[in-house]
Amino acid sequence: MAVTVKDIANLAGVSVATVSRVTNGASNVSPETRERVLAAISRLQYSPNAYAAQLARRSSGISRNGKDRKSDLRARPRQRSSPPQGTSDRHSRVERLRHLERENLQLKRQVSSLLTDLEKWKESLKRRFGT
Repeated sequence: MAVTVKDIANLAGVSVATVSRVTNGASNVSPETRERVLAAISRLQYSPNAYAAQLARRSSGISRNGKDRKSDLRARPRQRSSPPQGTSDRHSRVERLRHLERENLQLKRQVSSLLTDLEKWKESLKRRFGT
């Protein structure tokens, strides 16, 4: 069975939100807690599930007031005319590229933060065990 964020949280003795903060490189986690979470990740050989992350980022289609946004949109008449042929396709490709660039930057930051944390964790182990 795949290791989940809940498994990491249980082993490290923290909340799922704290595990998320550590994996996303948030700065509002104490070094000791970050070390515990990273140790649990290492021990359980956790690897994030890209499909689960993608599903978590998707909108549910329910607005904050509880109404179904999709049915609201279907009920409204269309107010704009269609863009010139080819514009929509080009626009969607540009938006997709922008999205991928933002995601790439976020991933680079996360990797950098994790590498920094790993180095700190290694130094901590060296100090603790003298190896």
